[in-house]
Amino acid sequence: MDGRSNFTQRGKNVMLDGILEWIQRHPRMFVGGVIAFIAGLLYHWLGFWDTLVLITLVTIGLIVGKYLDERKELGQVLDRLFTSDQ
Repeated sequence: MDGRSNFTQRGKNVMLDGILEWIQRHPRMFVGGVIAFIAGLLYHWLGFWDTLVLITLVTIGLIVGKYLDERKELGQVLDRLFTSDQ
């Protein structure tokens, strides 16, 4: 019984190592898959329109947070969003 347990443990480690290696080689594909999975769950639980509103609000929050992280003034952010460079 102990030999079988050792083999199973070794198999799990090999599998986990393979998964982690794949994630390291394809990080954007992994993140895209996780995002798509979460969006699918939200669609299932909330419905199309509620999910769309939630994703829109999260996107706006990410954009605002990015600009605040870059320490830009709110006026500069609004000018950039609502003016055209012609």
